[in-house]
Amino acid sequence: WSPDGKKVAYCGSAYSDYLTLTTLRVYDVASKKSKKLKSGVNSQLAWSPDGQWILYSRSKRGKHQSHFNDLFKIDLKKKKEVRLTKGLRVADPDWSADGEKIICIVQKDGTNNLLLLNKDGSLIRPLTSFENGEGLYTPRFSPDGSKIVFSQARNHDRDLNIIDIESGNITPLVTDDSDARDPVFSADASKV
Repeated sequence: WSPDGKKVAYCGSAYSDYLTLTTLRVYDVASKKSKKLKSGVNSQLAWSPDGQWILYSRSKRGKHQSHFNDLFKIDLKKKKEVRLTKGLRVADPDWSADGEKIICIVQKDGTNNLLLLNKDGSLIRPLTSFENGEGLYTPRFSPDGSKIVFSQARNHDRDLNIIDIESGNITPLVTDDSDARDPVFSADASKV
């Protein structure tokens, strides 16, 4: 949902519904119409706090024809896309509530880690330093921007964890045989 609650951003395809390149679309609740913004997007989406931009990752070719996911944002009024990273292998972005920071997953050598970026895509610092094939997914900021909730693969399930941005301490939240995915904080941060 957009910050004003009037629009919904989503990725979808008019022709197929599974494992296809999709299109970034915005649905206007009042008019009940959907508009195409960008083809080739299959990503978690994040609205900027002011509602002007949508943040996402998509695949681009590198200089040796390798594919890398990078972060992009698109201006909703001008429909202009801006590339924020190059060759970084990032996914699942989210914007902090103040619009100053971005959290995302970075992939290297089969291992995922959390990466904290400035709003322009420049590096602040990695938040985790896993090295053994860990899979992390869908990080989301707390409303005050001090914590990140994310899911982590464990065997065939996923757990939920919270990391404190300042200390780097990770607190397990859900660690059972369930498949916990796509966590978000409640508006008052009292629940996930």
